[in-house]
Amino acid sequence: MEKQTRLVEILKLALRMEERGYNFYTTLAGLVKDERVKQLALKLAGDEKEHKQIFTQIITEYSGEETLEQDGLDYLNAIGRGSIFPDISGIKGLAEKIDSFKDVLSIAIEAEKDAILLFHELTVRIHSQKVNKIIYKLLEEEKMHLVELRNYLEEV
Repeated sequence: MEKQTRLVEILKLALRMEERGYNFYTTLAGLVKDERVKQLALKLAGDEKEHKQIFTQIITEYSGEETLEQDGLDYLNAIGRGSIFPDISGIKGLAEKIDSFKDVLSIAIEAEKDAILLFHELTVRIHSQKVNKIIYKLLEEEKMHLVELRNYLEEV
């Protein structure tokens, strides 16, 4: 029999992605000298913090028993591991390599794509309408962030 994992574990993966994003942008804001980069990083950190709070609430309230077969879990874990944000130990190293507004935008765009992919997969796999509605709203927000970031990038 193939190993199964509760979908709440994938919700926790999404929460960790948001935490890594928040930690990254907060650290970046403290390291950069360019005020425009700093302000963008703080805005993005705020977005990540808000999403982190939403996932924390979902996880606390979620009682779904949906499970995921190992191949689906492997796929979703690959998305989460592929997140451009490093864990806490690698944040400073990556942040130190960033020296332009364009660099921050590029990282943020890739992160939004990762989040969109993961959130989409969650909406497909979670059957709770209440949870799905919340994640779909987050998915739509991430899409809008992607458009906003792309527009910034075109201006640079």
